[in-house]
Amino acid sequence: MLNLGVIAPGTYFMDGAYGISEAGFALPLQAQFKVELMPNVLEIIGTWQQHSGRPTHGFELEFVRDHTSQSQSDVLVSGTFIHPMKGRASLRPPAYEILAANEERDQLLSLHFTSSHDGGPFELSGFVSLGRSHHSFEGRAVPTEGRATLSNVVTILGGKVA
Repeated sequence: MLNLGVIAPGTYFMDGAYGISEAGFALPLQAQFKVELMPNVLEIIGTWQQHSGRPTHGFELEFVRDHTSQSQSDVLVSGTFIHPMKGRASLRPPAYEILAANEERDQLLSLHFTSSHDGGPFELSGFVSLGRSHHSFEGRAVPTEGRATLSNVVTILGGKVA
């Protein structure tokens, strides 16, 4: 049976960069998201922004178990500027791939990521095409539960590091 738990449940912060087809340089990209694992669904819900202080935009990825496959799932993608896209995800270690599209709207998402099964950081990269606008992106996602715990400890100690 396919294991949907390719990303450990919890909250993450992603820091990275994106490029647009009209520019030859990378621009900053950040995202915050929460991963939830249910019996037949892995859900990733979050927001992304160009960099701190810029407006945030929502997104959602939903991996739905395909009971006929040992290595693939159905995937649904939606968000700000993105009409719902449907596709497939290959969830065979060590690298994972997503390909989703909305042909009516001329939208395509290709995403590649590696996962740390111990709940640690993971790398991701991909490409999204929204009509005539094309964007590549890459980044590193880091779990934030440890950061929240550490900030509470520093607060309790009055800002002094133990």
